[in-house]
Amino acid sequence: MKPTFLIGIVEVALAAFLGYNMVYRPQQREVQRVRAQQGEERTHQQTQTEIAAYLQQIERYRKRLPPEPDPAWLVRELVELAREPGVQLTSITQEDPQSVGQFTRVAVQLQVSATYHQLGTFLDAIERSDHFLRVDRLDIQQQGSTDRPTIQLTFSTLYVPPLLAAPANAGGGA
Repeated sequence: MKPTFLIGIVEVALAAFLGYNMVYRPQQREVQRVRAQQGEERTHQQTQTEIAAYLQQIERYRKRLPPEPDPAWLVRELVELAREPGVQLTSITQEDPQSVGQFTRVAVQLQVSATYHQLGTFLDAIERSDHFLRVDRLDIQQQGSTDRPTIQLTFSTLYVPPLLAAPANAGGGA
């Protein structure tokens, strides 16, 4: 009985050794590989979510800028903003767009007639505008005893070309 018992112990030890090396260790390696893939996928998904959030933020900022490098866009915005406070535009001069690196500066010179209160309301509307508008220059000339001085203003904004081209079929297919 002793030799049979010894052979049984050797068989169990051999089976345990083979089971550990042929089944358990490869499965552990596979489990580690799957966990590593899950971690990579989690990181990839988190990165995609962050990129999508950044692209949405960029698009919100882009909507504050002109859709094209055309001073006429800036003129339309300023005329609309001048309407409510009653600022009278007496002269509009569009400047040629100027390339500044990857941007294009779009500028307009206005001569307006307004009371100080109207001017303040107009500048406040510029400041609160949904669009990025900058007052580059402001000159006020009082002529006589009138309450409406002549005001020279230079406004500008920046055109930024799209960073990424829109997909050819962004709206979906039929």
